[in-house]
Amino acid sequence: MASPRLSLALLCAALCALALPAIAKPAAPCEAKSDFLVRSDPTLAPVRPLDCSTVTQTPPEFTWPPQSGDNTYEVVLKLPGGKVETRSTSRNWLLWDKTLPPGDYSWQVKVSGANNYTSLARKFTIAPNPTPFLVPAGDMLVRSAREARRPRTWSRDLTRPMSGLKAERAVGWRNLVTEVGNKMVAPVQPEPQSGSDNSNYEDTVAEQKRTLAAALAYAVTRERRYGEDALRRMMAQAKWSTEGAISYKRNDMANRNVAWTLALAYDWVHDYLEPGQRKAVLAAIKGRTEPMYADVVNRLGAYPYDSHANLTLTIVAAIGALTAGDIPEAERWLKDALPLAAVWTSPWGWQDGGFANGTAQLFWDTGSNLPAWYVLRNAAGVDLSQKEWVRNHARFMAYFVPPGAPSGVFGDGHELDLGEVWGRVSKATARFAPTAIGGWYARSMGNEDPARIELMLSPRVDLARSTLPEGTPSSAYFPSVGWVAMHSSLSDPERTSVYFKSS
Repeated sequence: MASPRLSLALLCAALCALALPAIAKPAAPCEAKSDFLVRSDPTLAPVRPLDCSTVTQTPPEFTWPPQSGDNTYEVVLKLPGGKVETRSTSRNWLLWDKTLPPGDYSWQVKVSGANNYTSLARKFTIAPNPTPFLVPAGDMLVRSAREARRPRTWSRDLTRPMSGLKAERAVGWRNLVTEVGNKMVAPVQPEPQSGSDNSNYEDTVAEQKRTLAAALAYAVTRERRYGEDALRRMMAQAKWSTEGAISYKRNDMANRNVAWTLALAYDWVHDYLEPGQRKAVLAAIKGRTEPMYADVVNRLGAYPYDSHANLTLTIVAAIGALTAGDIPEAERWLKDALPLAAVWTSPWGWQDGGFANGTAQLFWDTGSNLPAWYVLRNAAGVDLSQKEWVRNHARFMAYFVPPGAPSGVFGDGHELDLGEVWGRVSKATARFAPTAIGGWYARSMGNEDPARIELMLSPRVDLARSTLPEGTPSSAYFPSVGWVAMHSSLSDPERTSVYFKSS
């Protein structure tokens, strides 16, 4: 009888034989660079685009580690035909202001000020038929937000979400309205004051769901009873202390939940609020958002690897889009936070859609980001579904939590039943950034709560006929995170799978 170790070795050998033809071979390594951009601190901003990489987004984002002191950076870009263009910035990142054609490029960074250096040239290629992804200038972002009709959260075509709620999302809609009606007789959530940060956070999550459900019910039906329920919950949260147990300093996630809840609900029930009520809600939003802005915008450009702050950055940008014109500081939040959020949509994985922090955190983070992504597309005109990482993210989900998987892989959360989260987030992602493999994956997943906001407000994309594209390999390598998934058959829920992770 074969030993367990030998059996495992034979299994891995068999799966490797299946996987190797399907795994894209990495490009030939570039010549190692040795200049001032090569730093020993791995938490600093990386150099992007990666040297000798190929991107399918135009333009790519340019990032590099900052230099100490006050400096001006000049990005020198050599185009395929030999023409050279430059852009200057005081930050250690740059969003190029126009699309770039396919071809081979090289770029350098020149520093002047406290330091005076010029980097070595690095190369990248823009693939044929790249997807344009441009972030407008700050003034244009503000103009788009201020001119957007309320609810700014929703698609410009206001019939789409309401039509969806009354058609293919009718079951979830009925569940939501029923739940709101059942909760009307209950008192509002008292201000969280527990000695446990986790308990305080969970309390804000629970009240967030109740408040947004009531606000959405009003926005769709215009019924006064739903407006009243949303109002009483909003006014209660507006009175919660910004200095206490759920202040940003003491519980950043709880503080963010309250600010985000108030901003979304304000957008949805805006016409129901009286001037004094609007003033109180806006004051609470400002009191909770301003410290978030001051912290994350100042830090994340140089040190992007902070999971709480990364999500907070995107939420700050979305709050700015929802309240521009109503809170003076909101224009600054939008102008400063949104471009940076576009740069660092996910620093834990690059072009291939990978996510290095484990599959549980992947679904939690993406689920939290999706409503903010809706806002940024609909209110500010920045469509993150066109960003390379977002377009490839569902593919990463499909290989590491495939349909029928008993659990996720790597990271935390393995003790939790996350089937509902997988189903909900996979479907919302496939609707926001449609791809063939993402559509198949979402259709194959189940158990989602159809009444959750991520699904109720997601774009209307029919997933019913989605199938796995013919020829899709059963194995995949994601070099940005060093993960490999090898399946006997990706489409078979009874598959055998082996996963590898290189840190």
